Amino acid sequence: MVRIILIIFSVTLFSCKTCQPTQKSEGESINNLTVIFNELNSGNNGGFNEKNNKVITNQTELDAIWATAFANYMVKETAPTVDFNTNMLILVALGEQNNGGSEIKVEKITETKTELIVSILETKAGKGCVTTDMMTYPYQIIQLKKSTKKTNFNTLEKVIDCD
Repeated sequence: MVRIILIIFSVTLFSCKTCQPTQKSEGESINNLTVIFNELNSGNNGGFNEKNNKVITNQTELDAIWATAFANYMVKETAPTVDFNTNMLILVALGEQNNGGSEIKVEKITETKTELIVSILETKAGKGCVTTDMMTYPYQIIQLKKSTKKTNFNTLEKVIDCD
């Protein structure tokens, strides 16, 4: 009797497909990767009147974006030279804001098998906050390793109440 039970148990254990370890194909990853990036420039007085998220892939695009970033400044900085064979840039701009207390920042970038996901945090001053009564134009330009994957932007809006 014990022998029959052991045989049934062995047959069941070794024939159960869901009990077998799953094989991962070469190059397949179960985890997404966090992409390292660095900030090239940011500010609250850029010339970006409209909300804009953009991937920059060449020096001509960068020169135009940089000119807009410094459009409202007396002293215009020259755009840096970027090696677009190995790097790309991302602009995130909040557009015209009616007062101070707003900020836009790339929080993290995640690389999946098929895309880059850019996580953006938009922070705005809420009720009871004391802010400047001047128009602001928050933006950030970041640099990261070049990718040919599709770029998707996910935005989280956070209002800080100062009551």
